[in-house]
Amino acid sequence: MNLNHCDALNQLCPICNSKTIFVNSFEILNLATTQTFHCCECGVYFRTPLPSHEAVATYYKSRYFRYPEAIEQQMALIQGAWLVDVLAKKEGLTLQTFHCIEFGAGRGWLVKFMQSHGAASAVGYEPDAISVEWGCTTFGVDLREGFL
Repeated sequence: MNLNHCDALNQLCPICNSKTIFVNSFEILNLATTQTFHCCECGVYFRTPLPSHEAVATYYKSRYFRYPEAIEQQMALIQGAWLVDVLAKKEGLTLQTFHCIEFGAGRGWLVKFMQSHGAASAVGYEPDAISVEWGCTTFGVDLREGFL
């Protein structure tokens, strides 16, 4: 682990307050540029800063489209393959010990992927009640309405 990089960024883990390693940076929903970090101690991956509750609520109220199901499914396949084939292997995890919590889970495609591939647990949080209801009814996955 590159602890000098951890020290330089001075970003502590929100779970265990330990040093972290910078992973990447990107823009979420055109609302906020955020950085992904990996905790050197507990192993959690997290993003900061996240968009404000107000910005996310405004985003969801202004939505007038939804990706077609085929595109949502393909995005989940790509993300799930990365979690299983890259992240889990890098961390030395088997799916039987892999716990997945997705924030901004949409209709639950990635949660469904992780459950169907044998993750120890998978749960999604999504602020859009219609998406949560659809995912719970259609997939039978553990989706919960709300923000972190």
